[in-house]
Amino acid sequence: MMQSLYNLFYHREEVPVVHVGDNLLQIIASQEKLAQAAAWLNENHPGRYMVWNLMHDMKREGVQIAAEVSALFGDNVHDIAASVGPPVLEDILRLCHSVQRWTHAEEHNVAVLLTNTKAEVEEYATLLATAYALYAGWHPTVQSALKARQERLQELQLSAIDLLLNPEEEAGAEAGALAVGQQPVRAYLHYIQHLIHTPLPPRPSALHITRVVMHGIPRVGGGSAGVRPVLTVRSARTGRLAFSSLWADPRPPSLTQDALSHIFLLDQPFAGDMVLEIFHMGAPPPAKGRQQPRHAAAAAAEEEEAEVQE
Repeated sequence: MMQSLYNLFYHREEVPVVHVGDNLLQIIASQEKLAQAAAWLNENHPGRYMVWNLMHDMKREGVQIAAEVSALFGDNVHDIAASVGPPVLEDILRLCHSVQRWTHAEEHNVAVLLTNTKAEVEEYATLLATAYALYAGWHPTVQSALKARQERLQELQLSAIDLLLNPEEEAGAEAGALAVGQQPVRAYLHYIQHLIHTPLPPRPSALHITRVVMHGIPRVGGGSAGVRPVLTVRSARTGRLAFSSLWADPRPPSLTQDALSHIFLLDQPFAGDMVLEIFHMGAPPPAKGRQQPRHAAAAAAEEEEAEVQE
């Protein structure tokens, strides 16, 4: 999506600028277009911008992108490259707070997400831009925030097409809408929306979880065979395995839909942002011990929502 949008601007002395909100911009560039991005910001927002760099730290003619960005934008840069993986919840909230603090410091300050056309960077930018739109109260729901983002991208695309006066490009743009927000991003944003609208902040200390309840037993492969559910809990930041139901029961029971639900007993504390995953173990179980369980058959099962009870 971003590649086609970027291509429309490529032969002009400009870069695509998406107005996420009143004081949050997204600039879609490449390493060879960084100078144009800096020139546009210095002309339109001189001394009033702060850049959050999401671009990969790749080399062009031996120069790192991070070094080139720093040379062009000076000290007004925060490097949060998407190449390190999707951000965890605390990083998203920290960025939202940082952007708001900067934009509220002076009346005309603007925050800038500097991105390229890579799919993972686009996904990262959509997540951060939409999360901030919810955080700042610009939109009440994930759906309305993503719809507004899609409309702004389409307006930018059509404006570039009008300037190019290219009927073939215009027909192509009208034929297919820009897809914004893949399902994993939408699910994460719904959780962020819930958190923002919840009066209680995240717990600063560890939470002791006694059990996780899986409501509903999925079918496996569309037949009547039983599902053998496994629960894992990992640190969202490091990926370290903090719990596996295989540790206590290396041969999980085979459950049918008549069971209605299944309870995993944890009875241990967890601190920080954690990821809970339930999957069907179709392959023979690994040896008992603190090691990561096999995920070869994870795609065969429907992931069920887990209810966490303290």
